[in-house]
Amino acid sequence: MSSFAAPSSFEAPVFQLSERKLLWAQVIFWIASYVFSTLFEAAFVPFYKALIGSTASTIFYLIVFYIHSIFIFPLLIPQRSYVLYFIIVIFFVFITSLIYIKFSMWNYPQSGEAWYDIRWGGLLYNCFLALTTMAISAPVKFTYDYFKMVTRQQQIVTDQLQTELKYLKMQINPHFLFNTLNNLLYLTQEKSEKAPEVVERLADMMRYLLEKSNEEQVLLTSEIEFLKAYIELEKIRVPHIIIKMNTQGNLSDKLIPPLTFLPLVENAFKHGVDKRKRDNYVYVNIISKKQNVICNIENRMRPERDVTKSGIGLDNLLKRMQLIYGDRFEFDKTMNEQYYSIRLKIPYL
Repeated sequence: MSSFAAPSSFEAPVFQLSERKLLWAQVIFWIASYVFSTLFEAAFVPFYKALIGSTASTIFYLIVFYIHSIFIFPLLIPQRSYVLYFIIVIFFVFITSLIYIKFSMWNYPQSGEAWYDIRWGGLLYNCFLALTTMAISAPVKFTYDYFKMVTRQQQIVTDQLQTELKYLKMQINPHFLFNTLNNLLYLTQEKSEKAPEVVERLADMMRYLLEKSNEEQVLLTSEIEFLKAYIELEKIRVPHIIIKMNTQGNLSDKLIPPLTFLPLVENAFKHGVDKRKRDNYVYVNIISKKQNVICNIENRMRPERDVTKSGIGLDNLLKRMQLIYGDRFEFDKTMNEQYYSIRLKIPYL
């Protein structure tokens, strides 16, 4: 028995969530910093002055933090303009610190101070705080850009996979139509009276294909009814065949990708049925469990069949399952001189 387990094609886009968490962490940090600063200042000065002072200090740190991370720091990475970067940093730190210290002198005046005086100790201290704030903003900027880059890359991969999935789904209809038209051609050549019935059934099935193939999920019961219609169509082409289709378990309200089991049934009729013989058989068994559904299909092994090659339908089916489920589905093949069987197990959507 050969077994196939699909590798995970892509992971869930958790990076966008991490980026959002980083933004919320900054919002919470600045609010907490503002509240703590206000309460701390209120222990030494009147509350209104503490409120003004903490508002000014928070604005000062916000300006330094985000002006540096958004506008100044990108001059260093990736342009690597080191000289220009350090000149702008020194100028920016001095100007913002000077403005802030002058505002502090107005809010907390001392006797004998003129408007043109400068508290040099306070100015140097605020320059140091501004440089520290810039140093903190750099890794935050790196982290934010990383999350943004990964999110963008993840979206590109997702878009590519969705495009490929749509392409594979589009290939199902022509493949099914090609096989059915071959059946119709055979009946026409034999001048069979069943040809009109085939055309009518084909029209009904094509209507289902047009309605359901573009959907992301369909009811399991609808898929089973479609398979029954396809089997009835094949019975017209190959009257001397034993076909058994059994279903087990609760089938209602279960959702699966559209046209999942059709390639398996098509493969059985295409490669396991010989119209020249009367010992053809196809057994279809669909087992519905609580979390997943299993489709087992068995047919007689034709001696001339090349089992080393798989058809387009099966190849497309496996690619679709990889894109939809990653490694959460199972595909097994069993073969010997008498029979060939396929087992597909998928979780419900």
